[in-house]
Amino acid sequence: MNQPHLMLADGATLLVLTGMAQLVVGNAIIGLLEGILLAAIFKVPRKRAVWIMILANYVSMIAGLVGVKVAWAGLRPWLVGDEPLYHMTRLVLIPAALSFAVTLALEWPFCYWAMKGETRRFRRSVQGDLIVQTASYLLLVPVFFWASQINLLTDFSTDRSLAARSPNDATVFFVDGRDDALYRIGADGSDRRKVADLPADWMPKLVPDQDFKWWDLQIEQRGQQRTLIPHLASDLFSREDAELAGASVDPWHYGPAYDYRRPGERRWLLSHDHWSWISASDSQTDRHVSIAMELPFEKWMASAVTMLPGERAVFAMGDQILLADMNTRKVCMLVRGHWPIVVPNRCLVSDAATKPK
Repeated sequence: MNQPHLMLADGATLLVLTGMAQLVVGNAIIGLLEGILLAAIFKVPRKRAVWIMILANYVSMIAGLVGVKVAWAGLRPWLVGDEPLYHMTRLVLIPAALSFAVTLALEWPFCYWAMKGETRRFRRSVQGDLIVQTASYLLLVPVFFWASQINLLTDFSTDRSLAARSPNDATVFFVDGRDDALYRIGADGSDRRKVADLPADWMPKLVPDQDFKWWDLQIEQRGQQRTLIPHLASDLFSREDAELAGASVDPWHYGPAYDYRRPGERRWLLSHDHWSWISASDSQTDRHVSIAMELPFEKWMASAVTMLPGERAVFAMGDQILLADMNTRKVCMLVRGHWPIVVPNRCLVSDAATKPK
């Protein structure tokens, strides 16, 4: 489901626009069709059935969004635990089933109302509710799946052993939101250590000196900056590459991925083009894929894309830091966390980055 990237990095996605369209006019169209279907099958007055079902759709959508969201918030931790990546199929199917069940419950009173004066009113209203909601979902589910982006599920396969088989040639610094502390972990998933406690909501970044020789690890919030580890690394990029990357290593960087591969070894070209997806293109085959996971009740924000030798990509999706092999399109969860900053081990200098805190 590769969607064309026609919007700005902070713009609305196709899924958001589809939801807005349904809220404004879609419910009226669905309600009209449901009313006509209900009248045709159960011989109730068409005009009454149509306006009642239009009202039912607007009421059920607003109430249903709140109800499903609350129910999903309670179910999600139990269903996916600490490893959402490995349970993506559940994230797709269970909210859809839950939404259908909630819609049935919310719209049944309106079907009962539409059958006022009919014999066997309760039984017929339950049957009518099931029939019209099934018909509606047969229309809506394909539309919303078309608008959703689940490329991480459809175009990649998960492999828990991927990190362990990868070279440990880089260190990933990241923030664990559970304790607002800065941690580090090897590119092979080993040696997870706490580096320092951070004030809440401060984001790490790497900032070079004027000569682009030494890179300090700083933390930033709302324009305020503090140096956490001076001279963490050296010679990350040439001046030209550093200036193209925005003269810093920033987890919120939009545009081409930070790239630690040699110039002649860059087959896959990745770019963070939008808050919800990462685009990738194979320079040898001209194949294009997206890396995204956006559904009506599950949205993983993409950020901080870095390429390592061997066509390995490190990036954040939601509160997970992932490692992907772009050649095989396998992906694993490296660690729970966000705002990853990747530094090749050959460039690490400061002892503060290697001593556990």
